[in-house]
Amino acid sequence: MKLSLKWLKEFVDIPEEISAEQLGNLITLHSAEVDAIENPGEKFANMVVGKILELHQHPNADKLQITITDIGSKKVKIVCGGSNLFVNQLVAVALPGAKVKWHGEGELITLEATTIRGEDSYGMICASSEIGMGESKEKEILDLTHLQVEAGTPLNEALGKNDILYDIDNKAITHRPDLWSHYGFAREISALTGGKLKPFQKGLLETLIPTKGEEIKLKITNPEIITKWNSIIINNIEIAESPLWIKQKLESIGARSVNNIVDITNLVMYELGQPLHAYDKNLLGDLECEIRFAKKNEKLQTLDHKERDLNEQDPVLINQNKPIIILGIMGGANSEISETTTSILLESAHFDPTVIRKSSTFHGLRSDASQRFEKSLDQNNTTIALLRALELILEVCPNAKIAGPITNITTKQQPEIQIDLRPEKINKYLGFELPVPQIIEILESLEFKVSGDKILTVKVPTFRA
Repeated sequence: MKLSLKWLKEFVDIPEEISAEQLGNLITLHSAEVDAIENPGEKFANMVVGKILELHQHPNADKLQITITDIGSKKVKIVCGGSNLFVNQLVAVALPGAKVKWHGEGELITLEATTIRGEDSYGMICASSEIGMGESKEKEILDLTHLQVEAGTPLNEALGKNDILYDIDNKAITHRPDLWSHYGFAREISALTGGKLKPFQKGLLETLIPTKGEEIKLKITNPEIITKWNSIIINNIEIAESPLWIKQKLESIGARSVNNIVDITNLVMYELGQPLHAYDKNLLGDLECEIRFAKKNEKLQTLDHKERDLNEQDPVLINQNKPIIILGIMGGANSEISETTTSILLESAHFDPTVIRKSSTFHGLRSDASQRFEKSLDQNNTTIALLRALELILEVCPNAKIAGPITNITTKQQPEIQIDLRPEKINKYLGFELPVPQIIEILESLEFKVSGDKILTVKVPTFRA
């Protein structure tokens, strides 16, 4: 799993004196193994966004043009063979000292100011393949006009690559479901560094949700599958490409952008650790659904477009007498969000981890959702995640309308755990003496509630499962 340092800083104030490398070492020593620390912006050193102000035909080469390009600090002349240049276009400019692949091939070369066919050229206007951003059409430069940034903006900043990424070993967090998210790690980093953890705000959305209107009618035939179900219907949805900031967040940690609604469900999962699922409401036909185990000979084509033979241990949601999702694992193509979607059913639920693990193992299908659900998540996070996703949907789809109340069904309450803790036993286990006030301080920094003195009564937060 990858963590973005920029994303973490949205939730926790990390002391400035702690470097990215020191933070990685702290995480490894105390919480989970950091396999690698990556700086994706390094390859964009000495590169900026440039704005083409003038275009002229090269006097000595039919296929070359001379550009006057604003690079922020000054205007420079650059010779370019790109076929898709135009005035006022924003482009990626590699300045002298930058390392690029000439025409996207071979080894990296270090650019220098040079002369091309008798004309001075200060740097290079780049195709995407020349700066390691994927393949590009022959002679087409990377068009950045959509970014709407100022000329001279460092390229790594404009592309959202001015970040540090921590590659966390998944095995190291197998028994820590609270660490499968940015907010979970922010909480841990707050305890490690003393930096202030920012409470996760649900905003005023709860007051905007109607008390009457459309909602599904849910029958739970097998309550052992699920402990909590939250869902809400949203109309007037416009499916589109996600805003740049959402795409950059997802892409920074290696997640693929799909569309605004799917991206929001994924963003909330990586942010809070709670998977969500969006169904095309118009494909459901009616709003009567059932949660049960699959029956023999039932099939479902999942979102990866593979038809799966379901077994009697698969938890499914039924609509119109057919499965539409393997709950907690992967949705069905028969309710998939597409360009024609105008209304959605948004689901946030808490499933029995053993049920999810058995079904996932049977199908050899370990999705991001199943990896989290099989580790026993915090039941109390489902509503928070739903409200967060709803907040983002209303932001990117300003015409969207909440159609009705949140459907909120609980089949089993998550138990509160309380532990009696003896300080002398802790110190015997550690092999050195921790004063009782320090023991309490450490526990409280991790959001355990502590009372008592000689014997500490410790209330375990639900996110620790």
